[in-house]
Amino acid sequence: GFTSYHWSNGENTQSIKNVPAGDYWVDLSFNDCVYRQFVKVSEPAELLIDNVLIEGNKITIQVSNGIPPYRYFLDGAQQSSNMIENVATGKHTVEVRDQCGFVIQNFSIIAIKNLITPNGDGFNDVIDYSDLMTKIDPVLEVYDRNGQLVFKGNQGNKFSWDGKLNGRDLPTSSYW
Repeated sequence: GFTSYHWSNGENTQSIKNVPAGDYWVDLSFNDCVYRQFVKVSEPAELLIDNVLIEGNKITIQVSNGIPPYRYFLDGAQQSSNMIENVATGKHTVEVRDQCGFVIQNFSIIAIKNLITPNGDGFNDVIDYSDLMTKIDPVLEVYDRNGQLVFKGNQGNKFSWDGKLNGRDLPTSSYW
C-alpha cells in the first residue's frame, strides 16, 4: 500500500529476493512521508537429527532446525512420517531432507534376548548382547533376585554372559 519502496541494496521494488544473509532497510513512502523499516535476513539453522528413539522395533526420528516440511528415509526408502514401525534388527541409516539439504545418521536395533539355560546343551548357554558394541556408552548389568550384581557387560566380555559368577555356576533362579 505504499507509493514507493527503496531498499538499502539499491532496489526499488516491494520485495527483494535471493539476497545474502545480512541486515537491510527499506524506505517506505506514502504522501511524502517516509518510514524506514529494518529487516534482518538470516540463514536457517542447520538441520539436525536430535535422536533416533528406538522402542522395540519402532523408531521415531526427532529433528530440529532446517526448513520444514521434512522428508524421512530409512535405508534409502522414503517413509510417510518420522515414526516407522517393524524395523528389523541390525544396522540402519536414516536420512532427513528439508528444503536446503539433508542429514544422515546411522543406528542399530539389537535383538532382545531374555532366556539363558547354561547347562552345556548348546542351546541358550549364553546371553549374547554383542550388538551393544555398536552403541555409545552401553550398559548391561545382570542382578540376582536379591539385587546383587552378578554380571557387568563391557567391551572386554563383548556383553556376553555365560550364567556364571567369577567362573562358578550360579543356581537356577531368576536374574534381572
